[in-house]
Amino acid sequence: MTEVRKGEAEGPEPVTEGVCAMTVRDDPAGRAAELRRLAEEVARGKTDRLPERHGTLSPEKMEQALHELQVHQIELELQNVELRRAQLELDAARGRYFDLYDLAPVGYVTLSEKGLILEANLTAAILLGTERSALVGQLFSLFIFKEDKDLYYRYCKQRLKSGEPAECELRMLKKDGTLFCVSLTSIVVREVDRAPLCRVVLCDVNDRRVAEEKLREGHDELEKRVAERTTELAEMVEKLQQEIKERERSELALRQSQERYALAIDGANDGIWDIDLLKGEAFYSARWKRMLGYREDEISTTLDEWESRIH
Repeated sequence: MTEVRKGEAEGPEPVTEGVCAMTVRDDPAGRAAELRRLAEEVARGKTDRLPERHGTLSPEKMEQALHELQVHQIELELQNVELRRAQLELDAARGRYFDLYDLAPVGYVTLSEKGLILEANLTAAILLGTERSALVGQLFSLFIFKEDKDLYYRYCKQRLKSGEPAECELRMLKKDGTLFCVSLTSIVVREVDRAPLCRVVLCDVNDRRVAEEKLREGHDELEKRVAERTTELAEMVEKLQQEIKERERSELALRQSQERYALAIDGANDGIWDIDLLKGEAFYSARWKRMLGYREDEISTTLDEWESRIH
């Protein structure tokens, strides 16, 4: 290994400064050129610090220095491979983060302690109908429907008091004033030496609420029709009951009339018989039966039997 003179062991410091300057560049070509320039400066610095009398190095020391350089080169190559692998993993993690956070089917919003929007995913921006960058710094309550603001404030108070995940359904407004319904699920996150944050999940339930409203309207209409039909049936039943009572009174009156008629005929001194052509029945008075020499139970009261006896 080549000896380094006292006071000349400060070579790596320019590398750190060069790397810091390099990392702030965004142009890949510029970063490569800067790295090349920095490497040449470091190489020249190391060459200037070599002993003036290179010939004084023994073959053993030169061989040892060459071996260490080869080992150092291999070590750098392995580190480069490791860095590339780490970069690939970082890119994959960023892709997963983009899929899970920005492209999630629900909106994610991070709120400050005062209710300011600190971060929002793409779904939340789409739900609120505005640019994601325009959401940052806005009060989340500005997007709450005015008639539901009290509900939202009570919800926030309960959430901060309990510290547990809480749910709430309320109406929100898009940037263009469109009203829609969401389900909020939020939790307060408290970190050491940092103000508490609130993680909010926005789930669009507008279609469900519209379907529920239609179902409720259909249910109310059905109940109305059932009530109307029940009233009609009750009126029909009452009318039938009245008709039945009227018929019973008519039948009772008819039966009483027939009984009075029978008593009047039986009480007469003459033999009397009567025929009901509609019912096919015949009635004979007791006097008539005695005149013909029949007992009262011998003569049938049917019309056929009466005709056979007449003829």
